[in-house]
Amino acid sequence: MARAGGVIAVTRVGLALAVALALAGCLFEGAPRPATPTPVPPTSTPTPTVQARVVLPTAVPTRTPTAGPTPVAELRGAGQLLYAGSFAGRRGLFLIGADGGDRRLLAEGNYHLGVWAPDGERFAAVGVPSAEGASRLDLFTAGGRLLRQVDFAGFLFEPLWAPDARRLAVAAGEHLATTTWLLDEDRTIEVRLGSRTRPIGWLTDGRLALVVTRGGEGRLGTDASDRQQLWTVDADGRDARELTEQLYGSEHWASEGTTVYTLGDARPHVSLNGEIRPIAESVLAIDTGSGMRRAVVTLDGVLAQLGQGADPTLLRWFNAFSVAPRGDRLAVWLLTERRAGGTLAPQLVIVDRDGRVIGQDRLAVGFFPTGGDWTAVGGRFAYGSGSGSNGDTRVLTIDGTSDPAGIVVLENGGALPQWSRDGQWLAFERAGRIEIAASRPPPRSWVVNAHDSSAPRLFEWRPAR
Repeated sequence: MARAGGVIAVTRVGLALAVALALAGCLFEGAPRPATPTPVPPTSTPTPTVQARVVLPTAVPTRTPTAGPTPVAELRGAGQLLYAGSFAGRRGLFLIGADGGDRRLLAEGNYHLGVWAPDGERFAAVGVPSAEGASRLDLFTAGGRLLRQVDFAGFLFEPLWAPDARRLAVAAGEHLATTTWLLDEDRTIEVRLGSRTRPIGWLTDGRLALVVTRGGEGRLGTDASDRQQLWTVDADGRDARELTEQLYGSEHWASEGTTVYTLGDARPHVSLNGEIRPIAESVLAIDTGSGMRRAVVTLDGVLAQLGQGADPTLLRWFNAFSVAPRGDRLAVWLLTERRAGGTLAPQLVIVDRDGRVIGQDRLAVGFFPTGGDWTAVGGRFAYGSGSGSNGDTRVLTIDGTSDPAGIVVLENGGALPQWSRDGQWLAFERAGRIEIAASRPPPRSWVVNAHDSSAPRLFEWRPAR
């Protein structure tokens, strides 16, 4: 989920939520060198059709009766959720109270994603791509009034709102050829610095951090001529600065304040089927002012703290990570493979900013994380381990000691866990419905979108106003 202030988790990029077992890319050392080149002039074909202000008839928000059970008094005032689904014969983006009451159709159409601005006064809606590969982004007020519609060629990745809630960044195109666009109510600005330019987060100084890939056009990380770099631009897409000229072995990136994180220190590994793939042995933090980098987490350091020393029969590596909003903790996935064949249970390791292990959890063999979310203060981490009836939603409470203070398991609810803004409630998907669970004992949860005719695709809590 994209967070205000530029915190990006690894949990939602379009509809791809499952964490893959294979990483791609590699890393080589090179001194960071500042540069201030001018962004490449736009020449690509996926130019959006820019239409100023209102371009469709203004849709009046429609209140639909809630046919579900009596709203739960305990959940009244807990917040609201925006989700894509169908109800009473109408499809679109709905706003619903956490208690299942006051359901409203805000945007009618074939949408698969809605993302709130940090102030909760606007949201961006992403339409399902057409058969021709075209995508659309609609900008609405919180009440459902259409402000703007922009069409793109190719797939549209998740929009990232700037902290001031005035503009957003989005990548459009195919995986091997993406362009970043900056949009507000009036303008559309293209930022294209390489064959793939995608935003990873807004920084506290108002600049946008981007990952730029130059060189070969092979699958990311498999072509030695592919070169990933970290750049920043200002809120208008100008003053482009190259911070690094490195090869990074990951598509997992996150930003927080003035720091960007990525998996790094990759080394090649020959798998049992002969495929060569890089594996990551650290999580790097890159200062966006100086370009300097440091390893926040190292594989050797984590294994030593877990009492899992060197074992020539095992191959271990980091697969993905999630940064807490304040940047003081990271959730890092440690995967293990037997060199003779077969995998071991994935491990979730929580570390502080100095790489000290302060919590851990282990999944059953064959289950892998589908997404994760931190509470606003970083004290609790929730993640899914599968989907539907094939996994659980697990919650870790971290108290700064060697072990988590508690692990809560919500059985058969495995996808898209998200904390309410106050950290008191957890929304997750179970059996094609959105459920809200209490974060404190006794265990209890309630279905929110009862009687929907289709499963919700993605949902998001409305920010506190």
